[in-house]
Amino acid sequence: MTPPPKSRSCFLPSFGSTIFLGIFIILLLKSGSILLADGDTGYHIRTGEYIIQNWTVPTHDLFSYLAPPPAWTAHEWLSEVIMAVIYRASGLTGIVICFSFFLAVTHVWLYRSLKNTCRDIVLVIGITAVAVATSSTHWLARPHIFSLALTLVWYQALDDYQVSHRNTLIYLPPLMLLWVNLHGGFVIGLLLLVIYACGNFFAH
Repeated sequence: MTPPPKSRSCFLPSFGSTIFLGIFIILLLKSGSILLADGDTGYHIRTGEYIIQNWTVPTHDLFSYLAPPPAWTAHEWLSEVIMAVIYRASGLTGIVICFSFFLAVTHVWLYRSLKNTCRDIVLVIGITAVAVATSSTHWLARPHIFSLALTLVWYQALDDYQVSHRNTLIYLPPLMLLWVNLHGGFVIGLLLLVIYACGNFFAH
């Protein structure tokens, strides 16, 4: 089959662009039933506003009517500050746009990362489609979305060190410092680190 001329193919979107536009547009059009379907979005925004106003991370439940209020570890405080800043700047519309963009970029990044390591484009598209389908149930404007992207970044750093012998491990400590303050999903990063360490141990 003869490939289309360059003058025509340059106007055709790539599969990566299709993924980005598809996810971004779907989330924007159905923001009320997808991203904002969970009440915790407002909870996280209000917590972020409290942190900004008081310059302190809360140590007890701010929204409980129990006396005394139960102890609470705000392990997602940085995500909540980010959400509060976005909300102050552009309201819930800004929250929807930012999280839609973030999710779209994350899945395009996954596709391109797979494409760079696998020549079977059908397999790459299939894996990406499965990832989109399985993660879509968690497409909510909540801090766990940051863990989706950071898992990819963490894996990429480990894989670049393992396969390409690049000194990417130096990025792991600052990345983990960021991750532990964004979401509790940082445990996934530690698990991946153990898996790679065990793999190298038994390989030798």
